[in-house]
Amino acid sequence: MEKTNQTNGKRRLSKAQMERRRRRRRRAIIIRAISLGALLLVLVGAVWGVASGIRKIGDKKSEEKAAQEEQIRREEEALAHRKNVLAQAAEMALGYDYDGAIDLIKSVEGYEQDADLIAAAAE
Repeated sequence: MEKTNQTNGKRRLSKAQMERRRRRRRRAIIIRAISLGALLLVLVGAVWGVASGIRKIGDKKSEEKAAQEEQIRREEEALAHRKNVLAQAAEMALGYDYDGAIDLIKSVEGYEQDADLIAAAAE
């Protein structure tokens, strides 16, 4: 079946055999190209997934940081207000307006839990 001519130690293939070889090679190339394309799509999807995960983590961290900064700002404002009230109450007490000074101190939010405010009102 196989037509071979021995010239210089090489086999010559028939046209049908050469055509089958070409088809096999072409099919192998197509399969490799499809496999490579699928692999590339999987790789791009993985990179995209990792990148979006990193972005979400970064967004969450920045939100947490902003919330912490807001909390610190509110605490600093409350402390400044408390100091201001104590200073005003001290001035009122110097002017013999003790009831006004006590009422001013008691008007501060969280007065019942703050030992310094309770002590200032008692003076």
